[in-house]
Amino acid sequence: MGQDHELLCELYEAFSQDAPLKLASLEGAVRNADISGIVESAHSLKGASAAIGAEHCRGLAESLEMAGHAEDLAQAPELFRLVSSEVALVLSLVSERIAAYSSQA
Repeated sequence: MGQDHELLCELYEAFSQDAPLKLASLEGAVRNADISGIVESAHSLKGASAAIGAEHCRGLAESLEMAGHAEDLAQAPELFRLVSSEVALVLSLVSERIAAYSSQA
């Protein structure tokens, strides 16, 4: 396996480990109407998504981050639902790619 594939696999593994934790933090912040928590957690998830090229997930996390900056908590539950669904999809795809790369090693 080439260095590019190894690096990508490491990024996928980091996302697989970190995204559920980031999502749990984001869920708590949305549930508690914690604006700074929403902004921080959404920003973190946005960066992690961008690092692996999950652009739709990144965009949804950015929308939630911007809603937090605007103190628009009315959108937060629905945006969180969308982010959560997209993270689940990305985690599934990442898992498949990790398995594929591992079988090539």
